[in-house]
Amino acid sequence: GLMSGNEIFCWKIFMLKFVGEFGALHSAASWFSLRVMMLSFMPTVGISFGITAVVGRWIGKGDREEAGRRAMVGVGLCVAYMAVCALFMVIFREPLIRLFVTEEYTPEDAAEIVRIGGLVMICAAVFQIFDALGIALIGALRGAGDTVVPGVLNAVCAWVFLLGGGWFIVTQWPEMGSLGPWIAAAAFIIALGSALVWRWFSGAWKKIDIAAHAPAADDPVP
Repeated sequence: GLMSGNEIFCWKIFMLKFVGEFGALHSAASWFSLRVMMLSFMPTVGISFGITAVVGRWIGKGDREEAGRRAMVGVGLCVAYMAVCALFMVIFREPLIRLFVTEEYTPEDAAEIVRIGGLVMICAAVFQIFDALGIALIGALRGAGDTVVPGVLNAVCAWVFLLGGGWFIVTQWPEMGSLGPWIAAAAFIIALGSALVWRWFSGAWKKIDIAAHAPAADDPVP
């Protein structure tokens, strides 16, 4: 819960402060781009919940090796889906943004939103596979009872790259516009995905006994 709350807080600052710094058109382009990204990462979040359940089930059966194999099936599915989404984000970036541009915008403003959104889509495409790895592996690690270290990794990466990096780029290279903070967001997701890959393959989750304090079947329920 703390991890999710921290990430929501950081993304809120990112969108409202760093992106919003460049005006309504940049803000609109980023929000429209985020809607497209949701089509990519939200189904993956659902798969991640399934990975949590499957990993926990096999660990409960005492078969950590099978838990690891099943987790990798889920990770592969997430990566494949988000890789396809990345291709769509590059190939159809402008039509996808144009879907959200209403008649309230002048033709000039609409064209500028599509242009900015197209750049954001390219940036998003770069980090899709790392996002897939991060989302899937956080589910696998949770299923194994490994929550503290991944939560710390998430918080450190968010504050260093998303907020720290976003602030640095906005202040040092404002001429980049809202693309600057999105580059920081890409760095955050790439760093977090890489850190979670390291955590999973370190095998630390195999040493966690999530049933150590479980009550026996005949113990009284408090």
